[in-house]
Amino acid sequence: MQINDILQEASYPGNIGAMEVFKFYQTASDGEKEQLASMLDKNEITNAWELIKDVTGVQLHPMGGTGE
Repeated sequence: MQINDILQEASYPGNIGAMEVFKFYQTASDGEKEQLASMLDKNEITNAWELIKDVTGVQLHPMGGTGE
């Protein structure tokens, strides 16, 4: 059994991916942070999550999903 077999992403209503956002701000370049801010200002939420996913390498799942 591998660690990935027993660890799963917490998925529940209201889970907004706060840890992924924290990780983004720890690792993103200044340009990526500015890009995210611009996307959020324009309410481009889907694009913002894609950028966070690309920078952090963490695949986000829709709220209420199983993480599978």
